Amino acid sequence: MVRNLQRDSISKEALYSTHDLSIKFIGDVLEVTTSKRKISGCYLSESEMKRRGPRDTYHYISNHGALITTNSLGDDRIRLTLELGDDIMLDTILPQVSAASGAKYGQGDVMFWAKQNTAMLVYKGILYGHCVVMFEDEMSIEPCADAALHAGVVSFLKSEFSDDIDLMTDVDRSYMAEYRDINDDGNAEIFVALVNSYFCDAGGCTWYILNSDFTLLGKFSVSDFPIYLSKTLSNGHRDLYVKSNGQYHVLAFTDGYPSNPSIEPVFDLFGHPEYTTGGTMRTLEWAYLKSCSF
Repeated sequence: MVRNLQRDSISKEALYSTHDLSIKFIGDVLEVTTSKRKISGCYLSESEMKRRGPRDTYHYISNHGALITTNSLGDDRIRLTLELGDDIMLDTILPQVSAASGAKYGQGDVMFWAKQNTAMLVYKGILYGHCVVMFEDEMSIEPCADAALHAGVVSFLKSEFSDDIDLMTDVDRSYMAEYRDINDDGNAEIFVALVNSYFCDAGGCTWYILNSDFTLLGKFSVSDFPIYLSKTLSNGHRDLYVKSNGQYHVLAFTDGYPSNPSIEPVFDLFGHPEYTTGGTMRTLEWAYLKSCSF
C-alpha cells in the first residue's frame, strides 16, 4: 500500500488523507486510520530530537517487535533494513519521492515516510507503527549484564507469578529492568517492565517498581514507553509521567503510585519547560528492543 496523501486544509490538526486512509497527529501520537484499523506511528518529541542533534542513522522499534534502521546515503536516498528477531526481512535502497510534507521514500511495495520526529513503514501491505525511536547509546545497553539486578528481579517475578508461570511461554516470561532512584535516598529503586502479549493490550503494558531490596513498591498497567521521572516530589518520591492510551499522565506518590495511569491527570509533557530544558529523566526507552527472562 503506497499512497500520495494530501494535507486537509480545513482541519486545524496535521491531517493527511485519501478516501480510505488518513494520517493524523494527535498530541504525541501519529495515528493512522484505514477502513479496518487504527494504528499509532513512530514518535519522538521534536524538542528531544533537536536536543540530541541530527543523525545519519536512525533506529525505530515497531509494535511488531521489528527493528527498522535507516542510513542516509545522500543524493536523496536511504538504505533501509527491517529485522524481526534474527531474520532480516528487508534490506533495500530507497529513492526519495514527492510528498506533501516531510521526507518520503518508496519503491515497489515499500514506503517509508518521515516528518520531523515521526516515521512509518509500509512493506508488503503491512504497516509497522507504534514505534519507539532509538539511538546508539541506548542500543548498546546490555540488560542482563548486572547479575545482582537480574537475580533479584527474577526471584520477585517467579514469586509474583508462581501460579501462572507454568502456563507461560518463553516469550511471555520476558522482562526489562533498570535502576532509578526515585526518592533521592541514595538507594536506587528498580523499574521492571513486562512487554509481551501476556501482559500488554492496546493501551500499554504492565510495570512494577521495586524497592532496592526487590520488595514491591508499586505496580501499574496500561503503560507505554518510555516513562519520564520528574524533579517534582510528592511525599518524598518523584512524580512520574506515564504514557497510557497515547497520552502522558501524571502519577503522584501518596501511599503509593496510582495503579491505573489512564485515569490520572493528562500532562502536556513535550510542551512543559521541565522537559524542554532537559529536566526529566527517562527510564527503559530501549525496552522494545532487548529483554531478559524469568
